[in-house]
Amino acid sequence: MSDRNVEEDAINAMKNQWWFNMFNPNNSQFDFELSGKLVVLKAILDECESIGDKVLVFSRSLITLNYIEQCLAHWSKQSSTSEWQKGVDYFRIDGKVPIKKRADDMKLFNDVNNYRSRLFLISTVAGGLGINLFSANRVIILDTSWNPAHDLQAMFRSYRLGQTKPVYIYRLMVKGTMEEKIYKRQITKQAMFHRVVDAKQLARHFTYDELAKLYEFNFDIEDDPIDQDGINRVQDKILRNLLQNDPDTIVSYREHDSFLIHNDEENLTVEEQRQAKDEDENPHLRLRRRPQHPSPLINNAIPIIDLESDSTQSSEEQTQPIDEDDNLFLSLQPQQQSYLSQLFGNITPPDSENYAMIFVTDGLNCIVCSSTTNIACYDPYQNGSSATSSFPQSGFTSCLKTMYSGTATIYPAGTVVREGSHSSCIAPETIGGIAVQKKLSKKTTEEVEDIVDPWNVTSSSDKGIDYDKLIRRFGSSKISPELIARIEAIIKKPVHHFIRRGIFFSHRDLEMILTAYEQKKPFFLYTGRGPSSEAMHLGHLIPFIMTKWLQDAFDVPLVIQMTDDEKYLWKDIKIEDANRYAYENAKDIIACGFDVTKTFIFSDFDYMAQCPNFYRNIVRIQKSVTFNQVKGIFGFTESDCIGKIAFPAIQAAPSISSSFPMIFGDKLKQELACLIPCAIDQDPYFRMTRDVAPRLNFPKPSLLHSTFFPALQGSKSKMSASDANSSIFLTDTPKNIKDKVNKHAFSGGKETLEEHRAKGGDCEIDVSYQYLTFFLDDDERLEQIRQDYTSGQLLTGELKKILIEVLQELVAQHQERRKEVSMDVVRQYMTPRQLSFRY
Repeated sequence: MSDRNVEEDAINAMKNQWWFNMFNPNNSQFDFELSGKLVVLKAILDECESIGDKVLVFSRSLITLNYIEQCLAHWSKQSSTSEWQKGVDYFRIDGKVPIKKRADDMKLFNDVNNYRSRLFLISTVAGGLGINLFSANRVIILDTSWNPAHDLQAMFRSYRLGQTKPVYIYRLMVKGTMEEKIYKRQITKQAMFHRVVDAKQLARHFTYDELAKLYEFNFDIEDDPIDQDGINRVQDKILRNLLQNDPDTIVSYREHDSFLIHNDEENLTVEEQRQAKDEDENPHLRLRRRPQHPSPLINNAIPIIDLESDSTQSSEEQTQPIDEDDNLFLSLQPQQQSYLSQLFGNITPPDSENYAMIFVTDGLNCIVCSSTTNIACYDPYQNGSSATSSFPQSGFTSCLKTMYSGTATIYPAGTVVREGSHSSCIAPETIGGIAVQKKLSKKTTEEVEDIVDPWNVTSSSDKGIDYDKLIRRFGSSKISPELIARIEAIIKKPVHHFIRRGIFFSHRDLEMILTAYEQKKPFFLYTGRGPSSEAMHLGHLIPFIMTKWLQDAFDVPLVIQMTDDEKYLWKDIKIEDANRYAYENAKDIIACGFDVTKTFIFSDFDYMAQCPNFYRNIVRIQKSVTFNQVKGIFGFTESDCIGKIAFPAIQAAPSISSSFPMIFGDKLKQELACLIPCAIDQDPYFRMTRDVAPRLNFPKPSLLHSTFFPALQGSKSKMSASDANSSIFLTDTPKNIKDKVNKHAFSGGKETLEEHRAKGGDCEIDVSYQYLTFFLDDDERLEQIRQDYTSGQLLTGELKKILIEVLQELVAQHQERRKEVSMDVVRQYMTPRQLSFRY
């Protein structure tokens, strides 16, 4: 028989099958509705995205993972509400991913400030061990592994040290198929009382009849009918929604409180059941090795936390070392998380040490504290007597003050803390304990992460923030030469030197704004200022200089938000003072030269009462964002006032054009696109906004990010109005400017004249040169200064003299313009009105 006849016979045989009519030649490869598992997978991803939960997806098949990636790319193109960019929105681990790449991706995924990354695709075999993805609390097992240990290890990837949320595991199986039978044999048959693997040996081989039955399809929908009462009793909201919304796909379900359940078919003796229950209640009975320096306080099977490796072990187990990729079968179970500062008030950590601490919740009768050099056990009722070291014995209160004020997780009682040759144990008879999750490490300065959030900007490097790393961390895009060329082609003139020199270096969806402008579709600009004092400094000018250029280049309207409410919530100032600062700062902003016919400046305190639409949009956003989401983005704690928690929605609302009906008037037939120039530390507000906007049928705002304007003392921190010596204010006199630069400006020059002439200065760390990149327009002159300074021809004093002249002229001109800004002029800019612009 020819190959062609064989193929025809096979096709004819398939036509007689019940499933053949489900397929046709016109089906796209992305018709995921043909797969019940993919239907459920997409539904879970959509639900998790709406509530801010992160997801792990495990599969034994690399082909399946490849197809899911293709579907993610397809869904991203088809939807305006979800983006799925690899390395930003989702990550993947399989056997081909190097260890370093795994570690980097896991660090990005676990970053509580990385709001965008929300999915990890993992090979069950390659990724079931050696990874800790505690930021995810939803785990999807797509297919059943022949080895049940693989699936169990996959489940525990999110149920790790650091987990703060309830963990939900979804195992997807096609009813009546081989995988359901394998699951029942390899998993359910091994379940003991609660979630402990039975030590019994099951038959390891199939008989011929059993093997044949594996290939039978036994679909019986009547086995497990789903009724509405049953759905209403489902505890997991996502599962409840799935059952409610897609009854044709999900034909049966089991909801358990733990990973494995007791099976009535298992004939266990009373002793076996007691043993299973004991092992379930103490999940550390299967731990691997003996500590090298056991404490005399250790009882049998007391879990140990190794502060250097974050591993957990038992004092009674085997002594062989744990391999680098070897992991425990069961992991430590966190039950609750909170901040120590909420429990004890403000605790100030020491500058030079990293600390970890454990204390017992039962009467606070024992505290264990560890530093990089010692470990101590404290009893507050004995006035802080030390059990194991000479740590300062000044009582319970001072002991707490020396603790690191980090994040705490509750662990089972009897936990041992061990570091090096020191060990201590909390009282094993107590109920539970709290341990700070501060891993004691010996990082070098170069390894310390830059801190960038809306309230803190610090770097350990003299060169300042690593902006390439920040782009990867935030998931934004670098402004490329091609994008610059496109801007220049559209506006028919050179870009501002802020863009050309990389001061504005990153963006989100700037291409969409350019496309809208090319298509003659409208957009508007939005930026803001948090008025904390009457005077602004040079760093505050940067976004307004850029925004002024954008307004002129694109001829578009602009709204400027004065967040006087934010400053009242965060600073120790009166409402009246915050509002007055807003009006004073508005004078400096107006002095930048904004067109009054195209610019609206508003105070939150004032505009909230003037425009109901603004408040309605705020409430819409507030309803769409959970506390867990803002807590993860901004680090809010339970001790923060509710005003802080609600404020992000207030900063988000101006990016929605319907918040300004008086401005746009009858042109507001649909929501307009928005471009926000701002420093990159403000990005968390608008990552939240971009996530919420499509769900509310608003366009996502686009962003243009700037670097930070460094403090006079160097690029490790940005200029701050709270430190007069680090800042040059717009109210400073020429003498003030000269004195501050000469006295405080960090130099990149060498220690002696001879050495400087020979080796030259370092422009990357020299503050005077860095300031010139902001305020010296002449590219040729700036390049000549760079060459002269790096060659040693130009001395530090001469470089500072050039900067002083530039800044004195800049500030003097600004002060002259500000004198022309009266309160009547301010009221013109701050009166809600229809703006004049061309569309």
